[in-house]
Order: sequence, then C-alpha cells, then structure tokens
Amino acid sequence: MRTVDLIHKKRDGGELTAEEISYLVESYTSGAIPDYQMSAFLMAVYFAGMTDVRHQEHSYYISRYPVAREATVFEGAIDLKFRNDLSTGVLIQTVWTPADITVTFWGTKRYEVTSATSPKSDPVPPQTMTIPPGQPCTPSAGGQGFTATDTRTMQDLTTGQTRTSTHTVHYKPSPAVVCAATDPATESAADSGSEPKPSN
Repeated sequence: MRTVDLIHKKRDGGELTAEEISYLVESYTSGAIPDYQMSAFLMAVYFAGMTDVRHQEHSYYISRYPVAREATVFEGAIDLKFRNDLSTGVLIQTVWTPADITVTFWGTKRYEVTSATSPKSDPVPPQTMTIPPGQPCTPSAGGQGFTATDTRTMQDLTTGQTRTSTHTVHYKPSPAVVCAATDPATESAADSGSEPKPSN
C-alpha cells in the first residue's frame, strides 16, 4: 500500500476504506508522512476548489505554514477530509525532495481561487515554564498566541459568479522555556558528598 496511490484514489472521487485510512494515519503518526505533507495536501484541496469537509490546524502557530491555512492529523482524534463536488475527476501528483513537497491537482479547472488572510488579532503572551536543574531542557523564547481569519474566494470560470467562505483560527501561545541553572555550591557539595557551607 502506498500513500500516493491512496491520494490519487481519493482525488479521483473514490472512498477510502477503513484499512486505507488507518494506514494513512499510522504512517503520519509514525513519522512516515510528515506534518508538512498534510498541510501541502490541504493547500492543494483549497486552491482546487474542493469542499473542505474536516481539518484542524496545529494548536500553536508554526511559522513555516500559512496562517489559518494549514492542517495536522493525529491517530484516532484529528482527521483531514475533503470532497470533490466537481463533475469531473482529478489526479493528484506529489513531488517530494529533502527540501520541500509539492502537491498538484490535475483536472478540469472550474474555479479561480484566491486567499486573503486577516491581520493577527487578540494577542496572548506566552507563559514561562522553568525546568528544574538536572532535567533535560531546551530553552525557548516561546511564541505569542493570536487569532486570524482566512477568506477563500472562488470565481466560477463559466458563469463568473463568486462565492466566499471564511475560517477563523485561535492559536494558543507556545510556552517560553527557561532552564534553571544549578547552584555551583550545591553542585560542588554533591560532587564531594558534603553539605554546602554558607558563604560569609
């Protein structure tokens, strides 16, 4: 079973079996399908004018993804699902390199799709987490939480009619991580096996 074959089947209007869906989710959660591939797939769905049935963004904003227009999955809890409402089928092509991934939809183009993202609003400052001495720790400045709205505009190339849809996302602030320093006196005493002495 190959991921690309399942993507092609889905984009051609086929329904995935429970076994095939399970394979995709397990491959993603095991690292065989990275999160950026899921976001690239969502972008292909978005700009092809497909119907977004279900998707969920990351809880924290990750700068390599477009604001309010990205997706993740998690086994048994978070899914990515779309529907082809067009009268023609589509073929999905994925091209992967160590640096990036490109997902292309081949078929009869019906819509001209554009995207507009609102400014970030309702900022929420990150909380600080202090990791005790001796525990594994990677310091981080954290990231601000915020709210943003994406607006998708679809213009029918045959009739000229347009329709828009909006999707608002509330990103949580990612915590700032501080690695607590070990007291040199305590560390020295621990190495020598004696109690630390107060300094004068």
